[in-house]
Amino acid sequence: MFLAMLLLPLIFVTQGIALFVVLGLLGMIVISTFTVTVVMAQHLLPHNLGIASGLMVGFAMGAGGISVTLLGVIADHFGVPFALRSIAVLPLFGLVLSLMLRYPDQSRKVI
Repeated sequence: MFLAMLLLPLIFVTQGIALFVVLGLLGMIVISTFTVTVVMAQHLLPHNLGIASGLMVGFAMGAGGISVTLLGVIADHFGVPFALRSIAVLPLFGLVLSLMLRYPDQSRKVI
């Protein structure tokens, strides 16, 4: 999330082939968080791995659909550049939320 937060503003200042490189790197960074999110959920629900996976995948798809709709409304009212700039703050929120997660104590776990 931190890398996405750093790279996202670059889409507004780059052009040509450099823009494609930035978008490619940004896409790889965003997609790489998907599997990490599923594994994090499985650590939070260790006895329900399937439910944790399903919830994270379902939540990601549902949140993406709702977010795209809201972003479209913002773009209709304020313009596409404003809509794109408005999503630049989202990785920061994701980073802060991920730092607030607490995991069960693994040190007492008997193997």
